[in-house]
Amino acid sequence: MRLSTLAPILLTGIFPQIALSLPVDQTPAVVLAKAHNIYLATCRKRSDGELTGKPFTAVAYFKNPIANSTEDDSDRTKERGPRADKSAVVADPAESWENTKYRLKVWRDKVFTTDITSTSEKTKGQLSGSVKLGTEDYVCFTDGVTKVRIKNDDDEEKNLVDQAALRGDCVADYWCAGLGKPKDDDKDDE
Repeated sequence: MRLSTLAPILLTGIFPQIALSLPVDQTPAVVLAKAHNIYLATCRKRSDGELTGKPFTAVAYFKNPIANSTEDDSDRTKERGPRADKSAVVADPAESWENTKYRLKVWRDKVFTTDITSTSEKTKGQLSGSVKLGTEDYVCFTDGVTKVRIKNDDDEEKNLVDQAALRGDCVADYWCAGLGKPKDDDKDDE
């Protein structure tokens, strides 16, 4: 048998294994297309339109990328970011995300964990770590400019009892994009 006859047979058997062994591109442009997004943010409390109090850190969850997120308060302006579908206070007063591994229960008893590493140079879009929400993994990139808003009063469980009606304007320290479809126990968030 000639090599030219065997080549198509060999290549068709080898190419799927080669394709599956290649690393998946997780650059910001590629992961932006993923549905679920989490922002690790530093926020200021908002009361009657005014920012008050000391900063706090929070997680802001979006079911869809912000560019596709249409839910917003009726009084929105261009200076304000979109409102998260879900949010939770992580630390009040604010604490650093870097080199602190947070683990807390959020909506419907989902476990939220972080692993953000500190770097001397924080360039927007730089790979910075990962988070996990329930069974879904996220990859995180340095941000520092994206504005988002949180409103804790539509959470089923309040993380801080004394902040049942907490509203905040936030700047995302990190943007984290979902790496894939969550397992069945996360279907209620889609």
